[in-house]
Amino acid sequence: MNRLIQMLEHAKHYGTAAGSEWYKMIRIHFHTGSVIVDQAIPIEKNPLAVTGFLRGKSKKLELPVSCYLIEHPMGKVLIDTGWDSKYATERSNYFLNSISRPVIKQDESVDCKLKQLGIAPSEIDYLFQPYGL
Repeated sequence: MNRLIQMLEHAKHYGTAAGSEWYKMIRIHFHTGSVIVDQAIPIEKNPLAVTGFLRGKSKKLELPVSCYLIEHPMGKVLIDTGWDSKYATERSNYFLNSISRPVIKQDESVDCKLKQLGIAPSEIDYLFQPYGL
């Protein structure tokens, strides 16, 4: 965790320095498909609607599933994990699909994106999940 704080301080310092080109040292990558959910999840306050049960397509929203790999001179940080390849090939049961249905192509998964960049999961220095499970 201390190293992550050092990385953020490094970016903060060089980002405010006059004539700095710190942004050339940092690379940010990818997006991993989307998810179709009932609009009750992010918008409505109806707790039963969250299940999507007996709710038509007009009540569905497609939201992006983002995942970011930040490559910094001091390490690699993965922010969120996005969808992995199993969501492109396996489908959950009907009830779970009525709540949340993944929309992803095989090459959009986080594991495929890392492989395309030539990065093994073991090379990720930090994983940051921006929400609690």
